[in-house]
Amino acid sequence: MAAPIDGAHPTSADGGTQPGITPLHTSTQKAALESVSTTLLLPGENPSSPYLKDAEHWIVVYSELYNFIVGIIDQFRAAMRDFQEPAQEYLRSHDLLVHEKQIQRFAERLAFWRQRAADLQAARAGSGKSEIAAG
Repeated sequence: MAAPIDGAHPTSADGGTQPGITPLHTSTQKAALESVSTTLLLPGENPSSPYLKDAEHWIVVYSELYNFIVGIIDQFRAAMRDFQEPAQEYLRSHDLLVHEKQIQRFAERLAFWRQRAADLQAARAGSGKSEIAAG
């Protein structure tokens, strides 16, 4: 087997260990799967929160995440133009694919929280509650 380049540690297809091969770590696998999960909620995120302030908070959080990952993809695409085709294909089929799935997830959560905020605003307007009483 060829030596790793620049400190990279290859793993076998089954994640096992062999001389020179680092095992896949459970936390790494979990993070990779969670990063594209459509059901993942962030710590503290409560979709049934009755508070408009919570909805507004999550709109900001998901906007930040969405814009950050869009920026990463823009940088990837710009840099990839100078890469050899095998490197470009790898990035398109792996890294970019993961980031595009993240963008989709963030867009879905952002849409959810925008709708939740609209619903909470409508409910508050309909009930005549003040901003102070709404939390």
